[in-house]
Amino acid sequence: MFNSQKPNIDDLPTKKQLFISTIIAIIVAAVILITVVLPSEYGVDITGIGSALGLKKMGEIKTSLEKEANSPKKNAVLETNNIKKENTKKEIKSEKLQYEIKPGKAIEIKLVMDKASKVTYKWSCSTGSVNYDLHGDSKVNDFISYKKGRSTTTENGTLVAKFTGNHGWWWKNIGNETLTITLEISGAYKGIKKFM
Repeated sequence: MFNSQKPNIDDLPTKKQLFISTIIAIIVAAVILITVVLPSEYGVDITGIGSALGLKKMGEIKTSLEKEANSPKKNAVLETNNIKKENTKKEIKSEKLQYEIKPGKAIEIKLVMDKASKVTYKWSCSTGSVNYDLHGDSKVNDFISYKKGRSTTTENGTLVAKFTGNHGWWWKNIGNETLTITLEISGAYKGIKKFM
């Protein structure tokens, strides 16, 4: 069944030869580790061979990339830079505006705002009262109503834009006399639009 012949005992390596072969293998592995693996993977070059072969530079690049990837400082710097960029885009403005509304007529004032921008506001009527609607619109998002009121004389709060677009107030004079709306605003908006 088996064609192979039983090996001759004289052909087999002795214990001494096996021991020497093992020592040689360990030495070769150590030489490869020191001259190739350490320089190319970790940038450590004990013998100088890694530098001569260009392996040390490769290892230094690998280790520096790993340090950068795992560095919490880098992530913190990136986050800080993003915050700074957002803050520079959202310039804070403050204004006090007045608008006259005749009896039975309405006016609409919109602030041009980016998504998540905030504006604190306060408005009041000189006489009488108004119906109002605080809302937003854009080409992408048709309409959103934030707050409504009837027969109101004053109101204040913080407007946070749900999307980039126009956000503001519609007031209708429900009295018999002309009144003046005084609007005070402070926050991140790009401009003001008036609709009659």
